[in-house]
Amino acid sequence: MSRRILGYIVGEALPYKFTIASDRPVRVGDYGVVEHGGMRALCMVEKAASGSGVLAGSARPMVVKRIHELAEERGEGVLDLYYLASMQVLTDLDAAREGRPRIPSEPPPPSTPVWEAERDELEGVYAPGGRRWIRIGRLLRNEEVEVRIDVNSIVTRHLAVLSMTGYGKSNLVAVLADRIGGLGGTIVIFDVHGEYSGIRAKWAKVRRAPAVINPLGLGERELADLLDFPPQASRQRILLGEAMRNARERFDVETMRSGEFLDIIEGELGRKAVDCKGRECEVARGALERFRSARRWYSSVFDTNAVSPAESIVEGVVNVIDVSGLTDMQLDAAVSHYLSSIFLDRRRAYRRARSNLKAPVVVVVEEAHVLLPANGESTTKQWAGRIAREGRKFGVGLVAISQRPRRIDQDVLSQMSSMALMRITQREDQASIRSATEGLSEELVEQLSGLNPGEALLMGPWVRMPALVKVDLHEGKLVGGDVDAMSEWQRPSSGPAESDLLDLD
Repeated sequence: MSRRILGYIVGEALPYKFTIASDRPVRVGDYGVVEHGGMRALCMVEKAASGSGVLAGSARPMVVKRIHELAEERGEGVLDLYYLASMQVLTDLDAAREGRPRIPSEPPPPSTPVWEAERDELEGVYAPGGRRWIRIGRLLRNEEVEVRIDVNSIVTRHLAVLSMTGYGKSNLVAVLADRIGGLGGTIVIFDVHGEYSGIRAKWAKVRRAPAVINPLGLGERELADLLDFPPQASRQRILLGEAMRNARERFDVETMRSGEFLDIIEGELGRKAVDCKGRECEVARGALERFRSARRWYSSVFDTNAVSPAESIVEGVVNVIDVSGLTDMQLDAAVSHYLSSIFLDRRRAYRRARSNLKAPVVVVVEEAHVLLPANGESTTKQWAGRIAREGRKFGVGLVAISQRPRRIDQDVLSQMSSMALMRITQREDQASIRSATEGLSEELVEQLSGLNPGEALLMGPWVRMPALVKVDLHEGKLVGGDVDAMSEWQRPSSGPAESDLLDLD
């Protein structure tokens, strides 16, 4: 079968962008090849439109209706239909096959034909061989072509997965984790919503564990955050810090249990609530009540026999750390505690000092807009920012996931060289992504509003060239998605008997 022409270049062309006119529909994500200047350049459709020479400028409904009727009687040609497509030049094909993408320096002349890209040309760019390249899905418009991503770049250049809720972020992460884990890689996922609690991996081993923290290794601020002492309660936090220091002096790791450490802190706060005067009593009693309340709900997070987070991570598997059920402040304290431990341990490994994590680690931070806020401070943001800047030197990769890109700290987001962009409709979110991403055109940003579940625009060093992709569906079970309220309501239940219901008439 001979190659078909996609269209012809019209108007002003640039070395990296031009417009084609076609006599048939062209889709965003279609690929073409243009030959000029001794090169064969691969191009992708960023924006597509259609028009009619007959209807151009006409806004009178009766005229349009009559022309439409004539078109149905005589055939489509009466409308003088045409199709336009804005195309981005991606690379010289020969250079891309050698792993050194290059854009031609000369613009193609008008009327130059653009040919449909063939399978072998696309596979040479999007499905490179080698162990470091793993499958993530298929090209959206050329489903016979695999898309493979560079595992190394996730560790060295980091990754952001951005999308509205319900369009496949968790599925993409599950596919990545399963395949990286299957290669012997170490993944740590902070499971904020319990979405990964039932995940079944095909290639990787999965370890699920609650977030357990040794309070003896916490700073005073971390303990206050984990116990939900608000930042503005500064005097209560000071009293808690004093009680914590006294408890450490009295606690014997060899003979005492974890709960007794908390007992000592509570006793210290209780003593201050009695041995006080005036306004001090109100502060001390408030601190005691706040401690007791938090302890009832969150004491399971603490264990004085627990090892450090870096010691608890099992290498070569997918580690799902359950942080669901924590408040935002507690979540920040727990995740930052793990991040700092992992980063410092990997830094020791790099310096050939004693360490627990001998090989690179990829950490996945869900709810990045909460933990890495654009307006506000968090301890997680401090450590994530450090990993984003320095992690590549020590083998710590960061994957940030969010449905609210505009609320993520832009300094951290700009360090995420690789991107998986799924459906995003808010203009502010689109603008935030564009400002943080090199090479993302306005035309492609506009297309994010039209992506369906499971479809993604992949950009950055983890793919050789930007690609619109249908992400593979993970075969293991993921908890998530919208609740089917009607099905839930229609299930047989042991609800109240009719006689128990109030008569409101």
